[in-house]
Amino acid sequence: MNAAPPFSAKAVDVAVAEFNALRAEINSRMTAQAALVGIGLTAVGVILGLAAGEDGNERLLLAIPAVALLVNTLSAAQTHRIHLLGAYIRRDLWTFLRDQVGDLKCWEDDVAGRRGSRLNAVVVLLIDAPALLLFVAASVLVLAVCERKDWLEWAGWAATVLAVAIPAGVSAWHAHCARK
Repeated sequence: MNAAPPFSAKAVDVAVAEFNALRAEINSRMTAQAALVGIGLTAVGVILGLAAGEDGNERLLLAIPAVALLVNTLSAAQTHRIHLLGAYIRRDLWTFLRDQVGDLKCWEDDVAGRRGSRLNAVVVLLIDAPALLLFVAASVLVLAVCERKDWLEWAGWAATVLAVAIPAGVSAWHAHCARK
């Protein structure tokens, strides 16, 4: 028979401090993710401006798929790390705190409970997908009007496909892990 570990106020204080640090890291990563989207939008605007200028070069437009791939991949990496932090809080930290002080309400549990619903999937798409889709749409538009049929265009299409596939794969992985 395993007895519950004895209550330790110091251990609870350490766990609460860790929780606060992890939540601050999540907030920092969300801020970095938003800044990354802003930088990506600025880069697309600069590329469009340079290409449309009087001495503009159409080949510059083929940099947009690379920007889309970079922004969407780095954003997916931040999303992945945020999910890992949330999973640790929910799985390990709150379990420890519940063992120490009894049943606790947890925002992470509430979110996890809604993660599998179809309505939540629609809401997540409406909130998270626009930035991803904006970069992909810019890439597709540029490639559709580009009259080049060389390796740069094919590289652009490959980057555009990856700019969708990588974030979609990360989202699918998180949805799979949430069901476990």
